[in-house]
Amino acid sequence: MNCASPRRSPAGCRLRDTAKLNDISYETARSHLKNIFSKLGVNSQVALVRRLIP
Repeated sequence: MNCASPRRSPAGCRLRDTAKLNDISYETARSHLKNIFSKLGVNSQVALVRRLIP
């Protein structure tokens, strides 16, 4: 799967692929995602998408 352009987390892209596209480590991407989860009060990527899409 082609994961589109850098600086994004395209739908269908694994976190590892997104990290690579953005030239950051997987652990850094994971940390950013966990911080976003915490700030939005969610605990999964599915819940995050549901929270962001009205």
